[in-house]
Amino acid sequence: MECVQFDLELDLFPHRIVSLDGNDDTRTEGLHLTNIIRDIMESSGMSKSVSGASWGNSQLSLAAEVGFIWEEILSSALKSRLPNRIGEIEVGGIYMSPDGLDVEEWCLWEYKAAWASSRRLPTENWKWMAQAKGYCYGLQVEVVRMAILYLNGDWKGGGPEYRGYKITFSPTEIAENWTMLVNHARNRGWL
Repeated sequence: MECVQFDLELDLFPHRIVSLDGNDDTRTEGLHLTNIIRDIMESSGMSKSVSGASWGNSQLSLAAEVGFIWEEILSSALKSRLPNRIGEIEVGGIYMSPDGLDVEEWCLWEYKAAWASSRRLPTENWKWMAQAKGYCYGLQVEVVRMAILYLNGDWKGGGPEYRGYKITFSPTEIAENWTMLVNHARNRGWL
């Protein structure tokens, strides 16, 4: 029997659908929080030390799609137990797409799929914390619950691990993070 290898062509991979009702996944034109965070990481050299820093565009795109699928699985399959997506929000000319808002506990929910080690706390991930604090600012909440699927577990061969975290930020941490993000965007001439 002949074995044929097929390479994944990302343009044939099903595109991300943000909303569960099938709406187009296009983002609003303009400045997005993730663009600011990515630029800070690139200009400071932080992006060279994150998981996937040595991957090519195909691997990075596929990794991003895995993350989007994880978010959609939690949003869809567990919608009776977890908050639904609230859609895009805008604060001061900056667009954001929080994964969910729990109106009973009044907290942000963020879903992550990561190749990083489960031995590291999410609070050690600058990108995640800058994003979470930015979303907290936009939603006027101080708590984020993170549902993280560590695809390689602790990197010791035990397989994938799921971890849930509840992180409370002080109002000062949230405000200082927002000021940093806005100042960076202004320095770049984006705001």
